[in-house]
Amino acid sequence: GLADRGDYKGAIRELEEALPLVDVPADVSETAKESAGVDDAFLKQFSEITGVVHRMVIYPDLGKYYRLDEQYEKAHEWLNKAYQLFPRLPSLVMEMAALAYDEGHYKEAARISGEALELPKMQEEGSVRAQTHWIRALSFLRLKNYPQAKEEAARSLAIMPSFAGSSTLAKALLRQGQYQDAIDVYQGTIDDGSREPLAYIDMIHIYNMMRDLDASIAIGVEGVETFPADGHIQLNLASIYAKKGDLEATLKYAKMSVESGYATRAKIDADSDFGPVRERPEFVRFLDTL
Repeated sequence: GLADRGDYKGAIRELEEALPLVDVPADVSETAKESAGVDDAFLKQFSEITGVVHRMVIYPDLGKYYRLDEQYEKAHEWLNKAYQLFPRLPSLVMEMAALAYDEGHYKEAARISGEALELPKMQEEGSVRAQTHWIRALSFLRLKNYPQAKEEAARSLAIMPSFAGSSTLAKALLRQGQYQDAIDVYQGTIDDGSREPLAYIDMIHIYNMMRDLDASIAIGVEGVETFPADGHIQLNLASIYAKKGDLEATLKYAKMSVESGYATRAKIDADSDFGPVRERPEFVRFLDTL
């Protein structure tokens, strides 16, 4: 739908247009009632139940799409409305944790996600449970509680493998100085076929931190071949070649990144890895074109 395409405003508009239908009573002819063997009392109850079901879907979704559209005040409004009606709905409480995280309230996000995981129905919600552990992992990363972040990311992955979960696990490992373990996690996502530019970007960076420039270049070249239009990978690779003093390769990938619309003079100036080639005439001329 619209939300899947990133059109959150369109999704919000569709849901708000559906709101008046929540309280519309069932309109059934007397003939249909008699044929179905139902009376007005049954239809009233049916309409009320249908209204509750609609609210259970529409209210949390409105909160979710307002959050994704960064309209946090409206997100709170609809999620709170939903919570008053369905306080034990796992997907709703998870969404409230996500909102707290997006607003930068990381302790609150960790607390709410923890409460969500205690809900009786959560054990039946595999996808929601995995996402809740992931939000919790992200929150602990921000709180610099890296062991807990690692644990929550691993729990998320055990329920439902995802690149987001793997990336969070790798970051938790990296923050604890477990460089090779972080690389192994990213390499695992590549080997499993879920190739993402971020895996290559982060692996270039990690190998650089390990001072293994040849490995950094090798994964960077693979990344450029896999994602030939990704300027971020191209610029990262250029910076590693610069660190080695290889001006020709530095210019090759830096120019590619410019053509991809990513590299700028400011980004290159801010990257100390370009130091070994920064004063060389050909590189200076290249910078002057930006």
